[in-house]
Amino acid sequence: MEATPVTEYTVSYQFQRQVLIKMLFWRIVRRPRRVRSMALFAGAAVVFYFVDSRNLRFFSYALVLVVLYLPIEVYRGVTRIIDRNSKFTDPVSVTFGPVGVTAVGPNYKTETAWSMFKGFSEDDDYFYLHLSDIGFDSCSPKSAFTPEQQMAFRQYAQKCNS
Repeated sequence: MEATPVTEYTVSYQFQRQVLIKMLFWRIVRRPRRVRSMALFAGAAVVFYFVDSRNLRFFSYALVLVVLYLPIEVYRGVTRIIDRNSKFTDPVSVTFGPVGVTAVGPNYKTETAWSMFKGFSEDDDYFYLHLSDIGFDSCSPKSAFTPEQQMAFRQYAQKCNS
């Protein structure tokens, strides 16, 4: 009797609060739209600083404060969201297969088809399934996966990019 190949895999992990805050903060701040807007404000601040008007020079200082304030507010926002929803730091068990991803935590269960994700990417430490354009992606640490599971996850997640 032949063994049937495994088509579904399960991994379990739990994010630490500070690790999750740091990861999400940098993913949001580095979004192209946010980088462009901060560069635009900084460029306008430089232009207004060198114009021969005293009022515009003060406006340039205000723009610099905005550029400095934006990352601080992003950090505070990410922290607030994570602190108000324990779902982000609860232990989670994720099952994935050809149909989609199922995440089970202490108080929830979500099932998402691969077609619902807007894309897939990865870095050295995490897999990201993109849910929206603002930076809150479904993140999974690669350390929770075996090499075989990582390869299978990549193959299934490629459906998000097609």
